[in-house]
Amino acid sequence: MEEDEWRDWAAVVAPHLSSLLGVDAAERVGRELTLALALPLGPAKAELRRILTGHAEVRAWIRRQRELRRGGYRSVASTETVAQRHLAVDFPDQASLGAKIPLMVQVVRFPGDERSAPLKPFVLDGPATLNISVSAGPGLVGLGDLDQDLVVPVAADSDQLRFAFTLIAPGLHRVTVRAFLAGTCLGEFRAEVSVAEGAPSRHPGIRTAELRQIVREPGEVTMEVSACAGGYAFRLVCQTPYERVYSPRRGPDVAVVVDQVAAEIRNLVGNRPVFDDPVLVKRRLVHLGAGLWNDVVPPMIQKQFWAQLPAIRSFSVISELDTSPWELFYSAEADSGKFLVERFPVVRRVSGQDHHPRQLRLSNAGFVIPPKSPPEAEDEVAAIRGKIGPVVADRGVIADCRRLGDLIDEGGFDLLHFACHNTFRADTGSAIQLDGGPFRPSDLDLAVQRRTFEDVGPIVFVNACRSAGEVATLTGTSGWATRFMRSGAAAFVGSSWAVRSESAMKFAEAFYEALLAGKQSLGEASMTARTAVIADGSDPTWLSYTIYGNPAAAVEVVDTL
Repeated sequence: MEEDEWRDWAAVVAPHLSSLLGVDAAERVGRELTLALALPLGPAKAELRRILTGHAEVRAWIRRQRELRRGGYRSVASTETVAQRHLAVDFPDQASLGAKIPLMVQVVRFPGDERSAPLKPFVLDGPATLNISVSAGPGLVGLGDLDQDLVVPVAADSDQLRFAFTLIAPGLHRVTVRAFLAGTCLGEFRAEVSVAEGAPSRHPGIRTAELRQIVREPGEVTMEVSACAGGYAFRLVCQTPYERVYSPRRGPDVAVVVDQVAAEIRNLVGNRPVFDDPVLVKRRLVHLGAGLWNDVVPPMIQKQFWAQLPAIRSFSVISELDTSPWELFYSAEADSGKFLVERFPVVRRVSGQDHHPRQLRLSNAGFVIPPKSPPEAEDEVAAIRGKIGPVVADRGVIADCRRLGDLIDEGGFDLLHFACHNTFRADTGSAIQLDGGPFRPSDLDLAVQRRTFEDVGPIVFVNACRSAGEVATLTGTSGWATRFMRSGAAAFVGSSWAVRSESAMKFAEAFYEALLAGKQSLGEASMTARTAVIADGSDPTWLSYTIYGNPAAAVEVVDTL
C-alpha cells in the first residue's frame, strides 16, 4: 500500500482499537499511531506499517475491511464496533453406534485453536441475533430443537449453544451448521462423524469456518431443505422465527420426477410439439408447476410462504433437493397464481459455497464455442461483446479441450460464457464436446480442492440445454453449477431443460444488458431477462434458467485500457 493508504487505515482503525486489543493495549497503540502520523513522508509509512501489521487482531481487521470494500459492502462508520469473529464448532469425528453425541456452537473473537479461520468482521452497533440451524443426514436423529437463536454481543464472545444427536446407523455421516441473519445465510460449517459398533468417541477439538457475508439482504427469504431420517426437513428462514417442517419421503426419487418433467417439457418445445396452441402449452406448464408445489412443499411451509409474500424481495434456496426445478413451481392458493420466478428473483446457493459477494468484478471475459455449436452461438458471443464494451479485456474464443483446461487451471477470468450444446444423462450427468475431447463437471474437481476462482469470484454462464442439471453423487448432487460455485465462482447461470436457441440468445443478451448497462443486481437482471423471452407463450425457455449467487450482487466494470 502507498503511504496515504497506511495513513487512512490508521485513522479508520483507531476508534476500534479497544474492541480489538483491550483498553490498555489500545491506549498504547493509539499513542504510537499519533506519533507515527506526525513523522515526515517515508519514515511515517514504515512506522505505520510496523504498528498496523504488528498486531494480529489489527492486521486481520484491516485485511477483512479491504475485502469488504472490494466486495461492495458499505464502509464501517466510526460509531459502530467491529470485532474479529469466529464460528467455533465442537463435534466428535468418531463415535459408537447408538451413542448420544453433543454439538456445541459459539461465536468467539479469539479462538485458541491454531487451525481456526477468522470470520469476516461483524459490523455491530448493538448485539446481533443470529439463527443457528443444524441439519444431519438420515443416520443421525436430532434431540431437541435444531434451530436456536444466538446473541452475538458487541465486544464479547457469545454463549454456547448445545445441540445433540442419536447415532442410529453405521457409516460416515455429515452434519451442516448454518448461521442466518434474518433471511440471509451468512455461511456454514460442515463436519463428518464416523459411526461404528463399539467405536470410541474421538474429538478433534474446536473447528471453525469462514462466514463470507456479514449483512442481511433486505427482503431476502431463504428456503432451507435438508435430508433427514425418513424424508426431508423444510424451513422458511426470515425475520419470523418459523420452525422446521418434516416431510416424509413419498413416491419415486426426486431425480426421477425431474427427469419426467424435463422429458415432457422437451416434447413441448421440440420439432413436433404436443400442442399447437400456446395457450395449451402455458396451461400444461402451470399444471406441472402446481403439481411440484403441491407434492414437494409441505402445507405448513406453503402457509408461511403466503404470510411472508408481501415482504419478499428475493427468494434463495439451499436444498438437498437441488435437482428440483424450483423456478417452475407454481403457487395459486391466495391469488390468481404465478410461477415463483414471476413474483421475485429466485436464486440458489450450493452447499459448500463459501463465496457470496455483493460485487462482481469485470475486467476480462472469455468465451467458449465448441465445434458443432448452435448456428446462433457466434452471433450470441458477438452481441455479448458489444454489451461488455471495449474496456473489458477479451480473452478470445476457446474451442478445444486442452486450452479450456489450461484456462480453468489458471483461473483469473472474471466472466466465462459458454454458447454451445450440452449433453445430459441422468446416470453420468453433463458433458460439453470440444476439439480434443469432452469437458465434464468432474474436470473441475481439482479447482474445487484449490478453490481456484475464489480470489476473483467470476460469473459463469453455460448457455446450453440442461446445463444446470445435477446428478447424484456419494455425498449429494453435482453438475456444472455445483462444481463452479465450489471452486469459488460468485455467480452461475444455466438451464434446467432443453431451450430454444433463439430464445437462449435473447435471454443472454437481455441478462447482460440489464446487468451492465442497466446496473441491475444479479436477481433483478435474471427477472429482466425472463421478461424478454416470456412473450412467446409456447416457449418455456424463460422458466428454464437457474441462477446461483447473491441476489443483490452487482457488476463493477474495471477499465483495462
